[in-house]
Amino acid sequence: MDAEDLPAEFRKKKFTYAADKKAIIAAWKRGVPVDGTHIERRRRVIYALTATAIQDFKNSLLAEQ
Repeated sequence: MDAEDLPAEFRKKKFTYAADKKAIIAAWKRGVPVDGTHIERRRRVIYALTATAIQDFKNSLLAEQ
């Protein structure tokens, strides 16, 4: 049974709030600080093996034998 089909006295209403991240970011970019938020800068380091790096690694292993 769907809750909307129940009589009003047997239903609960739930309200949820979610942060509007785009609006917060736009405010910070305009120079307007938003209470309860802060700017956090992170650095990401991504390691990747390229085809030449893999081939060089294989060649170094073969050279050791």
